[in-house]
Amino acid sequence: MYKQKVFINCSDADCLSKLKISSFFKMFQDAAVFDCESLHIGKSYGQEHNLMWVVSRAYVEFDRLPDYQETVEIMTYPHKTMRIIYPRYAKIIDKNGKAIIKLVSIWALIDAKTRNIADVSLDIPYQKFDDDLPLPKKINIDAPLTFKESNIIKYTDCDVNGHMNNTCYIEYILNVFDSDFYKKHQIQSLHIEYMHEVKEKEKLDLYINSLDTTSYIVGKVDDKVVFASQLKYKEI
Repeated sequence: MYKQKVFINCSDADCLSKLKISSFFKMFQDAAVFDCESLHIGKSYGQEHNLMWVVSRAYVEFDRLPDYQETVEIMTYPHKTMRIIYPRYAKIIDKNGKAIIKLVSIWALIDAKTRNIADVSLDIPYQKFDDDLPLPKKINIDAPLTFKESNIIKYTDCDVNGHMNNTCYIEYILNVFDSDFYKKHQIQSLHIEYMHEVKEKEKLDLYINSLDTTSYIVGKVDDKVVFASQLKYKEI
């Protein structure tokens, strides 16, 4: 398990002085990297075996978002490996010891050259807690989707693996709505399924369907679905 105290800086917060959800994903990503390094399955392991870690699904529940200049603790830990499926959990704990954000994710190792899932099963020390969320399932969208906007993937969207970083997907999802929406709504959960990697200079088309307190946002490149997501929220 990896734990770290985190101070919510100006760059982490949004115009409402709350932690940006995309900033939380960045914190989680960094914490997961540190934990992998401590377990000796990080950068050196990947380079030696020509492998890369990628996240395929994530589901987050929000009790509340930390305030600007609040100090919280992030913790992350793996669950038991399911052959080639690697569950990983994370929580944000406030000063009162309450888990105000809970995340569950599914990771995999892929071949750095072929980009195919590697048939590798690592025996990783794991932990389990009673309040852990169930593993995220496939997102099924039956409702029709409406085109929202197109975005060209830029240099700053991409990471060390040569594709758009998983946290940037979150930013594109959240930016489908403007600040007026977030002034009137509180995000209760975010569910995302990463299907295909997206490269620099590719055109990402976003589609949306909203009904009551749920929105589905889907990303496509050349008509191929590269991610699907679900946002649930309530009026405030």
